[in-house]
Amino acid sequence: AKQLGDVDAAALRTDPEGGVRYGDATIHLSLSHCRELIVVALSDRRIGVDLEWPRPRKSMQHAEQVFSEPEAARLNALSEAERQDAFYVLWTLKEAACKAAGVSLWTSLRHACFDLDKARFDPRPPFPGGDWQFMSACIEPGWRLATAERDTKVVPRIECWRMIERGHWRHQPLARQLLLQGK
Repeated sequence: AKQLGDVDAAALRTDPEGGVRYGDATIHLSLSHCRELIVVALSDRRIGVDLEWPRPRKSMQHAEQVFSEPEAARLNALSEAERQDAFYVLWTLKEAACKAAGVSLWTSLRHACFDLDKARFDPRPPFPGGDWQFMSACIEPGWRLATAERDTKVVPRIECWRMIERGHWRHQPLARQLLLQGK
C-alpha cells in the first residue's frame, strides 16, 4: 500500500517458479521476515530479498558445506566476529538470488558465487545467466538485508520504511551498502 496505493489482496498470485506477483504479473514481489521485521520488495522484474538478524549457526563453522570454495576460504580466514558479519552478507545475497531465480535455497547455495572484494556475482546453473544487480546493507546495527534483481542493468532504487503506527511511516536509512553485479 505504501508504494501502490489501494491494493487488493486477492490479486496476489504465485508464479509457477514459486515467486509472488501482483495482478497481471507486471509487479513481482519478494518477502522476507525475521523477528519483528518484514521486508517486501517490489519490481517489474524477478526480484528476491532476504533479511536476517545474525545469530550463531553451525554452518558458520563449516562454511565449505554451504558456500563455494573461495567463499569458504575467505570466511575461514576471518576472526569470529568478522566471520559472522561476512557469513550473513553472503547468506542474504544467496537467499535473495535464489528467490529471484526461483530455485531452491538448499540445492543452490554453492552455485551462487559472490566475490565481495570485486563486487561480482558468478551465476552457475541452476542460476540463469543475464544481467544481475545486488545490494547488501545494514538496516540497523546487526540487521542484514540483501536484494537481487535479474534481467536488468539498472541498479535498483532501494527505500526502507518502517511503519511506526498504522498508516504512519518513518524512512529508515541503510548503512554499509554494497552493490554487486553479475552476468
